Order: sequence, then C-alpha cells, then structure tokens
Amino acid sequence: MRWALPTASLLACAVALSACGASKSTSVEGGSQLLSTAQTKAAIEDSILKQRHLHATVTCPTAVIKQKGTTFQCVAATTGGAKTTFNVIEVNSRGGVKYSSPPAPPPTAE
Repeated sequence: MRWALPTASLLACAVALSACGASKSTSVEGGSQLLSTAQTKAAIEDSILKQRHLHATVTCPTAVIKQKGTTFQCVAATTGGAKTTFNVIEVNSRGGVKYSSPPAPPPTAE
C-alpha cells in the first residue's frame, strides 16, 4: 500500500552513522560477526525526529553480517500509519553505516 506523497516526503532523509562506543557484535557460524542494528534503528528514529519533527518507530533486521558493503532495509512507521523504507549500507567493517530513504513516487492518477 502506498501512502500520500506529503507524508512520505516528510520522512525522507539521508544520514551517515559512524559506529562509536562499544558496538555489540555476535559471532555466528563461520566466525562472522553480526552488526548490532539497534544503533541504526535509534539513529533513524532520531533523524526523523530532528529533521521532520515526527515520532517514528523503526524496525530493522536483527541478523545482519558485519561486513563492508552489506546492505539491508529498515522500515519507519509514524503514529499516523505512514511507512517509509530506509536503505542501509555498511561503509566499513567496524559497523559504520549510511542510510537513506528514496524520494516518494509521484501520485498516481485514479
């Protein structure tokens, strides 16, 4: 289901998040480390609040391999029900990520 253009555009933002402090990692089979996506989730929620003055709840996958170039998606939902997908890419092997939300598509004629 698509949402109205103004609501979706309110959520659009792009930010880089560097891993700082003690980023938790979990070992998985084969010795790979998992990225703690809780930091990414919190950063996206904070970005939406600071840039668009909206409270949103963000959901990110929990099993993401910590490796430069890995991509995944998080979904932000506002209290009004609007949802926006954020594309996330790991920019280094230490847990640094960049995230962005694509611009909303133009409204379709009915």
